Formats: sequence, structure tokens, C-alpha cells
Amino acid sequence: MVTDRLTAGFGRNSFEKTFDAFVKFALLRQQTGAQAFPVSVTLFSSGAINSLRPIDPDIEVAFSERISYTYQALIGRKMSSKLSFQL
Repeated sequence: MVTDRLTAGFGRNSFEKTFDAFVKFALLRQQTGAQAFPVSVTLFSSGAINSLRPIDPDIEVAFSERISYTYQALIGRKMSSKLSFQL
């Protein structure tokens, strides 16, 4: 956790020797009272690079085929202490 709104991470998975990183930012938070806002909005982004060498050295795998990425906007609402919804 970098701040109370920003979280970042980096890691390596032994499966396919994948390196990955992510960033999550709480853009808006659900609030009640004078500054009421009905939902929370969080932005999430991650990327990964597969560093595993091909089994056949004659096969060349392009860099663009070894990367993956995700972008998400998470919208949620806490209805009660026991019930929340998220899109």
C-alpha cells in the first residue's frame, strides 16, 4: 500500500516464469452525510510478461505474444454491514 487510496505491487510466479505488476486506485469512495456519494469507484490495472523460453528453440515467440494486461473500473455499493454489490 502506497497511500490509503493507492496500492501497487510486483511479483513473479513460478508458473511459466511470469513477472507481473498492478496498480489500484480508489478514485471515489461511498459516503454519507453532507458530502454524500452513493458508490465507490476503484480503477485497477495489471500487466504480466511470460519469460518462459519456448520448448523448441527454432520457434520464435514475439514479445507481443508474451504480454497480457488488464484494465478495470470497479463500481461498488455497500448496502449494509452484511451486503455489498460490485460491478
